[in-house]
Amino acid sequence: MCEIPLRVSPPQEKALLVRLEAARQLYNACLGEAVKRVRLIQQSRLWQKAWKVEDKELRNTLIRRSIKRKVGP
Repeated sequence: MCEIPLRVSPPQEKALLVRLEAARQLYNACLGEAVKRVRLIQQSRLWQKAWKVEDKELRNTLIRRSIKRKVGP
């Protein structure tokens, strides 16, 4: 890995830092929402039932169905 510092003026540095912080906050918000949705799906009865099924095709069908119910089309 090679790190090369950017040569920017103070106003450019300020703008970059503001944009990077906004991107970080957006990323974390999206990640938090995704984690919350996954946990809700995994708590569903259909998901719990699916993981007990031996047949892989049926299990995958039930898992997809549980995801569609909680997340939508």
